[in-house]
Amino acid sequence: NDFLAQMHEISASIAANMDKGPQSAEIQGWIDRWYRFIKDECYDCSLEVFENLGHMYVEDPRFTQTYEQIRPGMAAFMDQAMTYYVAQKKA
Repeated sequence: NDFLAQMHEISASIAANMDKGPQSAEIQGWIDRWYRFIKDECYDCSLEVFENLGHMYVEDPRFTQTYEQIRPGMAAFMDQAMTYYVAQKKA
């Protein structure tokens, strides 16, 4: 399934590059791809909704568990990277 393959590619690439930091160009490129994937494949996602989605990754145990299974610390990392992404887009 192309949908799941895209999700896996994005999350695996973010996890593999977490050591570069949430504000790194590489991570921000993958976060941009994540934003566009959600917007194009899932629902009309504003920047505000995208930022709140990142917050949900740490506030909702179901999301947290999903990301922590990919790589420990990934839920908080996604929140930080997505918050930074939105701040840059709004600047």
